Amino acid sequence: MFQEDHCRDDYKEFAELCCIYLGGIPPRGIRFYKPGPIHDARFMSRAIYSLKMYLFRDQLKLSKKEVKGLRDFCLFLVSKYVTYWFTSTDAISAPRNDFQWLLDLKRYSEVNMVISDVAVKKFAGHLWYLSPELVGLALLDTKVPCAGKRKIVTKILSSDSSVRKSESSGVRKVGISPRSVSGWFEKDLSDFDSPVTQSFSKIWS
Repeated sequence: MFQEDHCRDDYKEFAELCCIYLGGIPPRGIRFYKPGPIHDARFMSRAIYSLKMYLFRDQLKLSKKEVKGLRDFCLFLVSKYVTYWFTSTDAISAPRNDFQWLLDLKRYSEVNMVISDVAVKKFAGHLWYLSPELVGLALLDTKVPCAGKRKIVTKILSSDSSVRKSESSGVRKVGISPRSVSGWFEKDLSDFDSPVTQSFSKIWS
């Protein structure tokens, strides 16, 4: 991710801070930039501030509870969030990423149940690429195994009479509840497509 041309400097700073947190040295070396503004529109600023505060925790007057909270949040950022953040711009891998992201968030309950529950609830409302139409993008994803692609194609070619005509137009995201994510461990991407998945080719044409 250091080789990419990031559209924003704060993206690069976030990546470098994650590297420093893990004990590494970014290509530009270890350096810390003047804090920028923080506001509700940009989550990235909160991530950057949290990493900086934890790295400089010995120089700040923080309570044990605050240090623990920062540590837990930073651990989530560097172990889970950073990977999916920097791959989220790849449309082709979006179905696989969204599916795996929710599973990883649910598994994170083994590390921190509070963060896991809050994150699952938040991201469950942002599953645009797990709609029956757009899950067809997974057929172009080199990281989806051939067996998985065959299952998707089989589902696309099936004649499911239960598919209503109203489902054949428009893009719909998957509606789920946070509790239902546990059942996804028994699923794969083919469970989110349907005969209308073939309409994804019309969307891109």
